[in-house]
Amino acid sequence: MYFSISTHLIADELVDAVNARDVHAELQVGKDFSTWIRDRIDEYGFVENQDFVIIPQNRGKIGRGRPRKEYAVTIDMAKELGMVERSERGRMVRRYFIECEKKLRTMAPAPSLEWDSNYIDNLTSLCKTVNLANDLWNRSIWPALEQLQSPVAKEFKDYMAVASSMSRFAINQPGVMFPSLR
Repeated sequence: MYFSISTHLIADELVDAVNARDVHAELQVGKDFSTWIRDRIDEYGFVENQDFVIIPQNRGKIGRGRPRKEYAVTIDMAKELGMVERSERGRMVRRYFIECEKKLRTMAPAPSLEWDSNYIDNLTSLCKTVNLANDLWNRSIWPALEQLQSPVAKEFKDYMAVASSMSRFAINQPGVMFPSLR
């Protein structure tokens, strides 16, 4: 068992998070993902931009053309999702994230007091800008391109689809891959 842990801007902080679909798959829940995650958010009071963020995926349409949503959940939320399943798989997932946190604490260097608040503010601002640009692309530019029928538009869309796939592989998932903890 392993999860790709990546960094996301949640509640104006850079936070380690995992893809909720990966947690769902590992828990081997009988419900489809979208129903399961909505039920868990409602039942246990998880809060968007505190416990998780939704990452729209306009290029991966499902069913009646609705955009697919990806949920980046904090490590704490992932642990709680494992715990509330009340199953052996759930306990394994929870223990996995506890072990990951222990390993991260031993691997992480001690916080440097040399980082001034300007550096941290600039980094936070940059992350917000990147998230806004990504949101603009997903909500406005890509849907507009989808409507164009010209050969140039098709070539550009094909190029951007390849570039997007490459960036997801190289940039959006640079997180730590932990080997099995069993």
